[in-house]
Formats: sequence, structure tokens, C-alpha cells
Amino acid sequence: MSVMIEEEPGEGLTPDEEAMRRELGARTRAGLERARALGQKLGQPPKLTPTKDSEIRAARDAGVPVRELARRYKVGEDTIRRSLARTKPAIPPDQSPKRP
Repeated sequence: MSVMIEEEPGEGLTPDEEAMRRELGARTRAGLERARALGQKLGQPPKLTPTKDSEIRAARDAGVPVRELARRYKVGEDTIRRSLARTKPAIPPDQSPKRP
């Protein structure tokens, strides 16, 4: 039976290694701040364009299930739900078609 012992970050590093680690973190944070200041977008690009968001909203308002939209656009159901959250319903909720 083997026992896993979790180490704290930085545990077991020499003082030089620890200093290098802190310096690397500081340079990374500075680079991210500079990129944000220049208006660069960080992270993974969105899977769906604003046009596709609108198409998804229209289809959902017409009663197409989230699962079908996910299959149609080749993305996960959560991606469809985030898309729907970014757009407003075309039909007020009290007038929308009943969904099974």
C-alpha cells in the first residue's frame, strides 16, 4: 500500500529555486496586466459567434430543445445555455410556446 503525501506549494525547494519561482510569478502577473492594459482579450476564444448566438436564441424561442441545438452546433449543452444567457428572448417568457 502506498501513501500519497501532499506537499505545500514551494515545499522542498531550495532558497534559489523559491526565489526563481516568485520571480516567474511576478513576471507572469506583470505580463497579464500589460496585456489587459493594451486591451488584449485573454483566454480561449468563444466557440460561438454573435451571429450564432442570435440563431440559437431564435431556435430556442421557437421551441428547439437545448440538446438538439448542442448537437446541431457541435458544442456542449452548457455552451448553448451560456449563449442563451448572453441573449435576450425575442418573445416575452409569459407568451413563449410551452416546452414539454
